[in-house]
Amino acid sequence: MIGVIWVVSFLVSAAPMMGWKDPEWHERLRNKMCIISQAVGYQIFATVTSFYLPLAVILALYYRVYQAARKRIRRKIGTNAAALCRGPVTISETTTFTRVSSHPSPEKTSNGSTLNGHPAEAQDAAPPAVVTASAVASQAVPRHLRRREAESRKERKAAKTLAIITGAFVVCWLPFFTLAVLMPLCRACHFNPYLIATFLWLGYFNSTLNPIIYTVFSPEFRNAFKRILLGRRRSLRRQSSRFSSARFGRS
Repeated sequence: MIGVIWVVSFLVSAAPMMGWKDPEWHERLRNKMCIISQAVGYQIFATVTSFYLPLAVILALYYRVYQAARKRIRRKIGTNAAALCRGPVTISETTTFTRVSSHPSPEKTSNGSTLNGHPAEAQDAAPPAVVTASAVASQAVPRHLRRREAESRKERKAAKTLAIITGAFVVCWLPFFTLAVLMPLCRACHFNPYLIATFLWLGYFNSTLNPIIYTVFSPEFRNAFKRILLGRRRSLRRQSSRFSSARFGRS
């Protein structure tokens, strides 16, 4: 896949130099105008392979990722609901079992004595056992559910970040590539050079937006950018502190 991308990129860049030019190509060169070939066939080939085809692939892949994430989240929600329904039953069964097993026969206690036909020490020992079993059962289920809920939130956040990145790519580059197709098709139309430059720089601005989007919506990327931007400064501080400590230590 990477090799195909490099080959297509080379063909898009080298095609005008190999002869795929429009009649005004040399005139623009004499006037020092940096505009690529305006031949209709080349513009359709260049815009489709550079933008519209990759955009279709990106949207199709994003739709599949969105559907998979949606099914996964729904499956986890159903599992969590089933776990909540099973939780009280498990606690009740454990409590009942503990109470039944903690009552010995009235004829004999742990030390061999009875009190009015009831065990003297077993009555004091039974409540802690019941409370402990209930506490363990009640703590195990919420911890498991909290972990699944955290995973679901992380997946939803990742899908949201991917949607924002794709939307920013479309908004930034679609005006330029729409204009790139209209210019050779409509020879009689006059397009403002400042408008062309604005749409071009809007596309370049997409490269600036991507790190910002990742930094805002992804804690992992945010921490990585902090390490990249502040790591050198911290290393310089460590080196200076080591140098000063070594210097004062010698003196």
